[in-house]
Amino acid sequence: MTEVQLTKITVEVARLRAQADDLEAKAERDDRMFLLAFSEYGSELAGPPQSIAMNRNKAKELRKRAEFFESVKLGDVHLSDPPALENRVMQINKQIEDLQKDKVDAYLKIRLLQQLAEVVKG
Repeated sequence: MTEVQLTKITVEVARLRAQADDLEAKAERDDRMFLLAFSEYGSELAGPPQSIAMNRNKAKELRKRAEFFESVKLGDVHLSDPPALENRVMQINKQIEDLQKDKVDAYLKIRLLQQLAEVVKG
């Protein structure tokens, strides 16, 4: 990667982390406000606002993206990786299909063995 590209990644990582920090801080503030309201109103409240969980989830997502971009900067991942990754996904899908077939076969054998056990038993 060029210096310009690395600098752009560095800036983006900083932006993502700052945005994640802001969302976490907002979730913390909302959580504290809810706890104060709960201590005053108790079970009359329906529960914590969904925005708390949504902000925390979004912050977590942003941090993961920042970590990924950092791994690109460190050379662990490359912009040329998508074809290899797509090939890996196709291989995994094939393995899943094969496992599904094996599973269906196993269930069929179980059912046949149960029927055989009934025949032998009776």
